Amino acid sequence: MNGELVRVTTTDGVHLAGMLRQPVASGVSALPIDVVILHHGVGGNFYNPGFIDRMAQQFLDRGCAVLRVNNRGHDLAYNSPAGRLGSAFETVDDCRHDWKAWTDLAERHGFGRIGLWGHSLGAVKTIYSLAADDDDRIVRAIVSSPPRFSHRAFLDQEGHAVFEEYFAQATRLIEAGTPDALFSADVPTSLLMTARVYVDKYGPDERYDVLRHLPDVRTPMLVTIGGEEGVHLDRPDRFGFGGLAEKVAALAEQQSNLSFELIPGADHQYTNRTDQLWAAAERLHADVLTSLADLKAVFAHDLRPRPAALGPYLEQARAETMDELRRAAEYDAARVVHIRSEDGYDYAMTPRKALRRELDHVLDHLNQIDQWIAWQDQGIVPTPTDGWVPSGEMLDDDRLSLTESELGAWLWRVDICWELLIRRVGQLTSAQIDWQPPDGGWSLRRVIYHVGRGFYAAWLDRALPDEPRARYDEASRRFENVLRQIVAAPPPPDLLFVGRKGRLFVPAEPVLAVLAAEQHAQAGLTETASLVGVA
Repeated sequence: MNGELVRVTTTDGVHLAGMLRQPVASGVSALPIDVVILHHGVGGNFYNPGFIDRMAQQFLDRGCAVLRVNNRGHDLAYNSPAGRLGSAFETVDDCRHDWKAWTDLAERHGFGRIGLWGHSLGAVKTIYSLAADDDDRIVRAIVSSPPRFSHRAFLDQEGHAVFEEYFAQATRLIEAGTPDALFSADVPTSLLMTARVYVDKYGPDERYDVLRHLPDVRTPMLVTIGGEEGVHLDRPDRFGFGGLAEKVAALAEQQSNLSFELIPGADHQYTNRTDQLWAAAERLHADVLTSLADLKAVFAHDLRPRPAALGPYLEQARAETMDELRRAAEYDAARVVHIRSEDGYDYAMTPRKALRRELDHVLDHLNQIDQWIAWQDQGIVPTPTDGWVPSGEMLDDDRLSLTESELGAWLWRVDICWELLIRRVGQLTSAQIDWQPPDGGWSLRRVIYHVGRGFYAAWLDRALPDEPRARYDEASRRFENVLRQIVAAPPPPDLLFVGRKGRLFVPAEPVLAVLAAEQHAQAGLTETASLVGVA
């Protein structure tokens, strides 16, 4: 292993060593990070071979430096100025000192975009550290096979009596005044450690349960678990991994910065599965870039000045929507166009689905107006309508081709609904429009702004490229162009900007949101800050 031997001393006085390897070819990294810090698992170290060697080479081949490091849990046991350490003696909570020390060293070496990759206990520590001490210098994290340390989950496992006996043994040693007495255990894995460490890791306080800490991680993160982990009832890894993959997958569905991939056929060391593991890592980089692209494209869409007066506002929205829908038959009926909103919700559109959603959307809120008036005048609480199909669902018919005659029939229905909506809004008084529902919900003014935002058919006309870098570049171009137009010709007071859920905003808000997202992801800042003077 060729590289530079590097050393750090943590803030609590622990000396650690590692190896820094630079890519052969100089230049900018092809990845959205400049260096990746690789953290080993229980009792490991930075120089032992393993699947992480293959991952390290993949980073180097793409122009990204690699920093393989020790943490205080390296090897089984050793003496240090801070006392006995190693996997048998460490306290997991102290890993935060180690992670910070290595991140500080990477920064001192001039690396601006830092990534982390932790394996096994190193994965647990990475999650724990990022949840406890959010560090904006870390722009990506991959955690492979982090076992779940959950006392309650262990007790729910078949054969839990074995764990209970080991835990009782450790407890007795602590109560006898010998917390640093070593003992061996086979659950949740075969290990040798002190009684204090065993109780700290696996006790009822559940200090290091990854399911508890993942929601507090802000950094874009990929969690991988091997398909062979936790699925065999005759193996002790069922304690740390039984049912974990499903739980992390469900969490990733709800958490926009979190991705999960199950690597089929992989064991804990990803034996003969490193190609699949690297492919998952590359998808994380691409997904983050795609998210940034979609954020910019959505803001570019919303940064169109609209009339503040509701009548002209709806007339403009109607004209734009109908113009977009008239071209629906020109698009590939089988292609699904994706765009994610600011909250990560994926809007998947085809020509037929755009027509369906535009029609349902206007009808739904047209009905809402009358329900709101009855609520205001007569105290009749609205009954939500549920006849429409949500944007997240794709019907079989949505992928069918669309003839010009079919399109004409759709356009007639949509346009009639817009006409009915505009007439109905014209009959409302200012008091009705701005009445605030007692449950704190939207006023009708906000409902009307929401309807007129126009979000479905627009993406057929403005579909972004599928390839992540090209998608990001095109979205950046759109975003910067609309900002230049606003700076060159600021809109008058009678025009406004409408965003998600009918919320009004000023141009500085999406600019700051984009800057914050790009600073966190470090995918390459654009000219945005200089365009609006908010560097």
